[in-house]
Amino acid sequence: MSDIKSMFHQVRVAKSDVNCLRFLWWPQGDTSQAPKEHRMLVHIFGAVSSPSIATFELQKTASDNQTCFPPQVAETIQHNFYVDDCAKSVAKESDAIQLVKDLTALCSKGGFQLTQWVSNRRTVLASIPKEHRAKDIKTLDLDKDRLPIERALGLQWCVDSDNFQFNISLSQKPHTRRGILSVISSIFDPLGFLAPLILPAKQLLQELCQRGFGWDEPLPQPVSEKWMEWTSSLERIKGFNVPRCLKPKDYGVASRAELHHFSDASESGYGAVSYIRQVNKQEVVHDDPEVRRSAAVLTAVVNTETPTDQLISFFSDWMRLLKAVAWYLKLKRFLMLMVKRGKESPSYQISTCSNRKKVSIKNEDFRTYTGGQTLTVKDLEEAERSVITYTQRKAFPAEMTTLEMTPPRVHKSSRICKLDPVLDEGILRVGGRLHKSAMPEETKHPCILPKDSHMSILLSRHIHERCGHSGRNHMLSELRKRYWIEKGNSVARKVLSRCVVCRRMRGKAGEQKMADLPLERIQPDLPPFTNVGLDYFGPIEVRRGRSTIKRYGVLFTCMSSRAVHLEIAFSLDTDSCIHALRRFVCRRGQVKHIRSDNGTNLVGAQAELKKALMSLNERKIQDALLPDGIEWSFNPPAASHHGGVWERLIRSVRQVLNSTLHQQSIDDEGLQTLFCEVEAILNNRPLSTVSSDPHDLEPLTPNHILLLKAKPVLPPGTFLKSKICNVVLMFYCISLV
Repeated sequence: MSDIKSMFHQVRVAKSDVNCLRFLWWPQGDTSQAPKEHRMLVHIFGAVSSPSIATFELQKTASDNQTCFPPQVAETIQHNFYVDDCAKSVAKESDAIQLVKDLTALCSKGGFQLTQWVSNRRTVLASIPKEHRAKDIKTLDLDKDRLPIERALGLQWCVDSDNFQFNISLSQKPHTRRGILSVISSIFDPLGFLAPLILPAKQLLQELCQRGFGWDEPLPQPVSEKWMEWTSSLERIKGFNVPRCLKPKDYGVASRAELHHFSDASESGYGAVSYIRQVNKQEVVHDDPEVRRSAAVLTAVVNTETPTDQLISFFSDWMRLLKAVAWYLKLKRFLMLMVKRGKESPSYQISTCSNRKKVSIKNEDFRTYTGGQTLTVKDLEEAERSVITYTQRKAFPAEMTTLEMTPPRVHKSSRICKLDPVLDEGILRVGGRLHKSAMPEETKHPCILPKDSHMSILLSRHIHERCGHSGRNHMLSELRKRYWIEKGNSVARKVLSRCVVCRRMRGKAGEQKMADLPLERIQPDLPPFTNVGLDYFGPIEVRRGRSTIKRYGVLFTCMSSRAVHLEIAFSLDTDSCIHALRRFVCRRGQVKHIRSDNGTNLVGAQAELKKALMSLNERKIQDALLPDGIEWSFNPPAASHHGGVWERLIRSVRQVLNSTLHQQSIDDEGLQTLFCEVEAILNNRPLSTVSSDPHDLEPLTPNHILLLKAKPVLPPGTFLKSKICNVVLMFYCISLV
């Protein structure tokens, strides 16, 4: 840890801004003389801009010179400086010594001088010149003297023991709401180590605010006594210390680290705490299992009447529940053994004794009795039987009572009567006729569990995770090898719906809410094909002599009636597009608006069409015969989803073509006939739902709008013998359709 000497004064002010720092001062401090004007050429303490500017210059120095030093040096300046204070931790003393030298050299390139060095390693301090050490360390004999307590960003750091300490000295404040707030605010605890101790005072202040006390209104006697009791409890903080390092000494490098977060809230406060769990290369875990076991002991002793109920409702994991119950059962046997031996109850010792040695003796006795810190398979099986028995007696009290009678029976109104339940060693199981089967007993007669029990949810979740988050059927199959949960399907669905992993893996992607339909899709009382959507599809190979050439289909669809018109394009150039458009207009009538994809041939066709219309105007054709202007709008590039109107119909066209052609060769005339047949098929598709009621009306089709009738009737036609080949080909095309 170090500090930059006069950091703000090492950064000069730009010449254009020095007049902003102009001030008056008397020569040599003689107030009898006229004051003179002065200007600060460096940044000053107290200016709002000074910290940010000085920090920027420090980081600029690091970035400009980072190639001359190891990467760790520049990273330290960028991430371990708080204005002018540096706090950095490294793993080895040799690394710390080298880092001190490199940091000092790099900062000096920007005019910054690092001083007030402090370290918890004496060899590191010995490598630093005395004049650059902290004030209380300069005069120390590093071989004999004890390292002092320093201030580290407002915290008291005992350098010798490498712990954070707390020593709170409260000034006398009046017993008012303002005085309480002043005392609470004076306690500096940025890391929240003292949060549990400060919380009661904050709750008291919260109560005063809710009761409407004024800032300087004296407190009532009960509230004042409660406040005095809290202030006197602050004396306990003097012996409280927290290790600065997250790892024990000589622990080595952690190969794995885990963060465990806990939070809770009530009506008067909320809190959160985080623990780090580290494992080194020797698989040694840095946490305290004694704390976990002692906590389980204390929890069990505090409430000896219904501990199982609390354990089941508070736990969220099946295996953790079984382990906690197993430890509780061990403790219960231990307490009974202590009573038989004549020793006093540990509950009395824990609740009243303040002597750590007595509590340690009790823990040592419990450790010796349990035979170590591990649980056996037998312990877990016993815990499982205990939890199942408790759950069944709570959910099926009447059934358990009647089955213990002679002869055992279950009332017909019972919800588990159909399962033919039997009682086996205090556990309610499914009956049946498989008693002589070679299957395991727990499979022949699984345990009966209620559907609304928290234990059933925990067990189902455990089976679901053990099956690799499989589906409901797989989960129920594994579950019913040992357990039978009422309405297991609904319980399984509930577990699957609440499983975070399954919801993340199998969740449906969000769908974009579609915009409103364009105006041309919903305009009523317009002739068919007034507003048209246009698109190309293909290519389709046709036969010409011994060779094959490509043809393309042009689809025109009415935006309102969804009628279809198909044309053949002989190529993808602009002229072919214009010809197809002209044929369409001549057959279907004038078009006012065309919408299409942003194809190059379509964009070119619009330009050519405008040029053709302008030439018609130049010829001065009569106004009555002049065609109306056609508005042509294009979808954005690479946005084919904007053309869903025609894309869906192209899919229908392809479906009919693929089912009829079957890779058969066809000529231009046959293709034209085939297109007309496909057009008739698509225009005869229903636009409304087909009803199953024979009395309902015929569904509406595009042909009803175009032809005022359904599918057109084809004429039989007459053919000459000399054209028998063409007749056969034409009938072949018709038969394909």
